Amino acid sequence: MPVIAKDIPGFIVNRIARPYYGEALRIVEENIATPEQVDDAMRNLEISKWAHLN
Repeated sequence: MPVIAKDIPGFIVNRIARPYYGEALRIVEENIATPEQVDDAMRNLEISKWAHLN
């Protein structure tokens, strides 16, 4: 479903997902999970599928 929004640089989905990326980095830095574990979790989250929707 298209979204009509104000013209700004970048994509809305990328801006929404940005906090997830920052938190993923903190999780690895704090040794809570490995990069591979975070990668697996992100791949399985529904949010990672937003960019593929038309």
